[in-house]
Amino acid sequence: LQMVLVGEESGSLDDMMDEVADMYTREVQYDLKTLRAVMNWARCEKVPGGVLLPVDPFVGLKIPRPATAHRPRLTNTEYQALLQATNNPELRCLLILQWETGHRGGAVRQLRWADLDWIRGEILWRAASDKNRGAHRTPLTRASRRALETYREGAIPSEWVFPAPRDP
Repeated sequence: LQMVLVGEESGSLDDMMDEVADMYTREVQYDLKTLRAVMNWARCEKVPGGVLLPVDPFVGLKIPRPATAHRPRLTNTEYQALLQATNNPELRCLLILQWETGHRGGAVRQLRWADLDWIRGEILWRAASDKNRGAHRTPLTRASRRALETYREGAIPSEWVFPAPRDP
């Protein structure tokens, strides 16, 4: 309850609730791992006529994982401050694409101009550049489209949206 009050006062209730959920998930993980270890011991412990526990009731039980990734997330205020602080058009476009699509910087940096479907308003994320190795499409939001159009006007001609400094 105190954490909720702190979250409300600081304006970061969602982050606080994610933290609480992760904490409880870690506790459940720890308890289940301990129970599995005890069951494993009981299955191996010899007693007259066999083993203490002939069948492990936890076989196949999946241990839950936290729903949120353990990577830092920007708040809207931090995002706006970064946009205001940068004069670099490439960095500005990269930040907007990351924010609008929810993709990692590495995936965004591997975009090709051909991956952008201007007519359908979609971005193709190739399996080779996706962390989960799955090709998929996301909408090309108005903010993303504007950022890409503005950036492209001054960008070095390349098949890549964000070419490496020494593109081979």
